[in-house]
Amino acid sequence: KLYEFPTEIPEEFQQYIRRSAVVSHKLTHKNLKIAISDVQLPDLKLLKKFAGDHQFEIITLEEATQKSFPKPLQNYLEKYEKKALFQGELFSR
Repeated sequence: KLYEFPTEIPEEFQQYIRRSAVVSHKLTHKNLKIAISDVQLPDLKLLKKFAGDHQFEIITLEEATQKSFPKPLQNYLEKYEKKALFQGELFSR
């Protein structure tokens, strides 16, 4: 069974979206398009409220690799990391 990602960012948190991208991923018999959003909340309390109110799971990048469907997310983060370094942005894992 594939890991189920949330289908959208709730409206009250959309102001915290820094960037979004759609990535494609091929499975054996299915092509998927996955929307990935970089949401940065101003504090941990708000992050926990966000996760609890909307049944989102808070995981680290390392934990993401243990999920059944991490490759599109890993590809996006690797691409973003290279772009961020090229543009001189700070990026940490």
